[in-house]
Amino acid sequence: MLDADLLVDLILSRPGISADYASFLWQCLQQRQIHGCLTETGYQRLCVIMNQRNARHALTVAEALMRMMTICRSDPSIWVRAQSQPFEYDSAEEIACVLHYRMDGLITHRSERFEGSGIPVLSLRDVVETHLRRSLHPLPSRMPDLPPPSITHLSCWLSGQFESPWLPLVDLAGQAHLGNICRDASSQQAAIARGKFIKIRHFDRRLEWVALIVQLCPTPQPGEFDLSVICAARDGGDLPAGLQLWVVDQQGNDSMFAQPNRSGRAILQFEGQVGETFEIVISLGGDRHVEPFLI
Repeated sequence: MLDADLLVDLILSRPGISADYASFLWQCLQQRQIHGCLTETGYQRLCVIMNQRNARHALTVAEALMRMMTICRSDPSIWVRAQSQPFEYDSAEEIACVLHYRMDGLITHRSERFEGSGIPVLSLRDVVETHLRRSLHPLPSRMPDLPPPSITHLSCWLSGQFESPWLPLVDLAGQAHLGNICRDASSQQAAIARGKFIKIRHFDRRLEWVALIVQLCPTPQPGEFDLSVICAARDGGDLPAGLQLWVVDQQGNDSMFAQPNRSGRAILQFEGQVGETFEIVISLGGDRHVEPFLI
C-alpha cells in the first residue's frame, strides 16, 4: 500500500523527498517490482488535486496510476474497520486496507502518522535498501538445473485427457472453500473446466495458496475457443490486493492482465485458436508462477 500523500508529494515534486528515492520507487512501480496499491479515496483525492492544477496532466497521471497500481475498492467492512482506528480517516482507510487485503505493509514518508497502527510501515529508504539487499544477495556458484514448466495441452482436454495436477472442479471445491466459484465455472454447457492449486509468496515470503481455474469452450468457428481464467484464494476469501494475473501471448507480449475485483477474484477472458501457445502468469510480491499452455 502506498500512502496517497506520498504520491501527491512525489508527483508534485514537493521538497523533502529525495529525488533518487522517488525515481527508484517510480521505476519499481513501472516494472512491477513492487505491487503498488492505493485506496479508492486516495486515488480520487489525487485526481482532484491534479485536475485543479492541470486537467490534461491529471488525466495522464490517472491513466499511468491505473496501469501501474491496484486501486483498492472500499466496502462496508473496510469502512467499519477504518472508523474503529484512532487516526484521520484517510490514514485509517489505508491501514484498514492493508489489514483487510493482507498486504505486506505501507510505504510512506510520514511514518509518525501511522505509529501504533500494528502494520509494517516502510520509508522510501527502507524500500531501496530492501531491493538492494535482494539484488546483492550472493548466488550459489552453480545454479541447479530446473526442469522447464510442463506445458498443458488444452486440445487433450477435448478428448477427456487431463494432466494429473488439473482437478475436476468438484474435487477442487472439496479441497477448499471454492464451492460458488466452481459452480459458476461449471455452469456453461459445452465448456470444459479444470483447476489446480498454486503456492506463491508475498514480499515478506509469507506463503499464499491460490486456485487457478481454466475454462475452455468451443465456438461455432472450427478450431476457435473462448477461454476464461479465474484466480481465487484457496480459503474462499479475498485475494491479496497486490496479486496480478497475466496472459502472455506466443510472441512473449503481455496481452492483458487482471487484478482482484470486488468479488475477491482475478478473471481473464480471451479467445484462442488451435496451435496457439500462451502463458498464464500469477505474480505477487516479486514472486511469479508461470503456467504455459498449448491449444
